[in-house]
Amino acid sequence: MAAKAYVLRRARTLVPVLFLLLVTVFTAGCFKGEANLTIRADGSAALKTRLLGTDFLKEAIIEATNEMKKKDSAAVVKEISEGDKTGFEITSEYPDMKTLAEKGGDLFTRRDGKAAGIQQKKTWFYDAYALDLYAGPNETGNDADSDDPAADAMMKGFLDQIHYEFCLTLPEAPEKHNADRTEDGGKTLRWDLAPTLTAGGDKHIQAEFRLWNKPHIMLTAAVAIVFLALTVLFVILRQKSDAGERGKKLILAIVFAVLALAVLAFSAWQLTAAFGFAAEDSISPAYVKDVAK
Repeated sequence: MAAKAYVLRRARTLVPVLFLLLVTVFTAGCFKGEANLTIRADGSAALKTRLLGTDFLKEAIIEATNEMKKKDSAAVVKEISEGDKTGFEITSEYPDMKTLAEKGGDLFTRRDGKAAGIQQKKTWFYDAYALDLYAGPNETGNDADSDDPAADAMMKGFLDQIHYEFCLTLPEAPEKHNADRTEDGGKTLRWDLAPTLTAGGDKHIQAEFRLWNKPHIMLTAAVAIVFLALTVLFVILRQKSDAGERGKKLILAIVFAVLALAVLAFSAWQLTAAFGFAAEDSISPAYVKDVAK
């Protein structure tokens, strides 16, 4: 976010409108930013941020990279290049979604009246999540228009040339989302965040998905199979037993049949029940504005 704020500060110091026009022309496409969040089936996540720019933004990109490294000392930073742009790729790993919500940065925080952050609901078969994220002027350091309409207009033209995107990759396609476009059968979703760089621009990032608990699914299936097998076994044993034992075998067969049906009914209810999210489901901390931005 520091890179974007830096662009705004630099541009607004260029008082002559003609010079600002020339800067807009000759620095078109000078910045490319991507935040790639990959959520794995086990609930762990990796956030890979790529910041690339021409020499015009070299200082800002270094500053932004250093700030991200301060917030996550374990982050892996490597230098990258793309055409005439150079920069850094910063990768942070999170063991679970709660850690992502707490340490992933301002984007994952809760905004009262604007966004719930990351919401979570746990069930036996899966964990349901909702991303309700807000990216806006507060993150760009561009809370309001300047006092110079001409400079604001030139600023918008300049920022329209910048590529800035948020990408979410999931194990399976989400059940709901508002992405600008999708790839890989809906498992990769992309949002264009460039509008958040202009005065008053904002973006809501929303997606709902499930992460399946495969060990629980396998255990439940195994229990159901065992109960069904025991039901069949006691039915067969009943037929081979003498009259005095048939009643006991029948009772056992009925008991295991009922247990099997109970497991199957529970499974059907868990898998087909609709889930929704409430404010109390948020696992994100509240957003605290950094007055230094």
